[in-house]
Amino acid sequence: MGYSLENTVGKTWDCVVIGGGIAGLTAANFIAQSGKSVLLLEKSNKYGGRAITEEKKGALLNLGPHALYSKGNSLEILTELGIDLKGASPSLHGDVFYQSKSYDAPISPLKLLKSRLFNWSEKKELIRFVTGYQKIDTAELQNTTLNEWLQLSFKAEQVRMFIRTLARLATYCHDPEYMSAGAAIRQLQLGKAVYLHDGWQMIIESLKERARSLGVEMVSGYSVQRVNGKFPQLEVVIKEKESVFAKTVLSTASPSDTASILAEHEQSLDVNFLNAMLPVRVACMDVVLKNLPKPKNTFALSMDQPLYFSVHSNTAKLSHHNQYAVIHVMKYLACDNLQDEIRDRDELEQLMSRMQPGWEKLVVYKRYLPRLIASNSLVYANKNGVYGRPDPVSPIPGFFIAGDWVGSVGMLVDCTFASAKQAATRIIKICI
Repeated sequence: MGYSLENTVGKTWDCVVIGGGIAGLTAANFIAQSGKSVLLLEKSNKYGGRAITEEKKGALLNLGPHALYSKGNSLEILTELGIDLKGASPSLHGDVFYQSKSYDAPISPLKLLKSRLFNWSEKKELIRFVTGYQKIDTAELQNTTLNEWLQLSFKAEQVRMFIRTLARLATYCHDPEYMSAGAAIRQLQLGKAVYLHDGWQMIIESLKERARSLGVEMVSGYSVQRVNGKFPQLEVVIKEKESVFAKTVLSTASPSDTASILAEHEQSLDVNFLNAMLPVRVACMDVVLKNLPKPKNTFALSMDQPLYFSVHSNTAKLSHHNQYAVIHVMKYLACDNLQDEIRDRDELEQLMSRMQPGWEKLVVYKRYLPRLIASNSLVYANKNGVYGRPDPVSPIPGFFIAGDWVGSVGMLVDCTFASAKQAATRIIKICI
């Protein structure tokens, strides 16, 4: 039996959560396990947002390359919620392209010493970085750009270029002249990447199942038009001008979508600030092949072009067919550059041909996502890095926000999980 808004007549929820992605589902779990009543509204017909995994011809595809990190908040918070996901970390093996040549990726101290990519003085600088970056106090570098920090810290441009490449891999961001060095280095400190077996949909399904067991009402296909009022009586106006009421509301929508539902509160919340946030975007090609022409060619980065190649199925179980290969090829997009979608697709296909010659004859499924959002906001150095992002507690009493653009903890999905937990904790305290 489906949920109906008629069930809410005369009822005030402790919290209405807007958005059924990772942030919304995580917050709903924390709030509901404290005994509070929660209604979650998702505007699309599917839960998960950018964390959805789709089955295509027997293969499981995330929206581009996704990873958790062994030392990040995500796994810690999932464990706290009793959710145990299975995954694996990719091996430290691959290629780095520079000036049309290919080199073994120097991503271990031994490989760095043997690398033909750097001369001895450059190797000494990189060894100093590799052995010391975990000790860097990233709080002191939040308002310094990555380029500024690299210029002050390293003499060799080729060393600076390689560290930019690593930072781009960890943050998905191709804007070192704007991005906070502190935020980027903190991402590099988070340990090994973890690819999830069966894709990121496992996060969503686990959070949904747990939320339902705690009594969370979840409704898809309900788009919020605006939020009126303040604690302890907020009105959430849904499509067709129907409303539900709550003591608190948590928006896990994008900055612009959050701003659009707060017309009554423009004086309380800096709507222009939210609308000015620039998302971090990538152009991505997701490919399923019958098999790999070059089985050893599973990972590559380019130093002088913002390109990435990875066979995720070499690490995680992502297909019902043992021989199928799930590959993500990606170009990191600068936020202030005009994009040529045809050129970007050609570059991705050329990288596919370089890594897996003859791949075109083995395609089971292929899709091109030319402007995929990797993060809802770049972490700007001139806005004090992660400390300049909006707090989960908004200036509007009873209205909260969460997502990968909220709070002072982490980037990407780590920020999503952390801000969701922070918002939920504050909501629980005021809903007595």
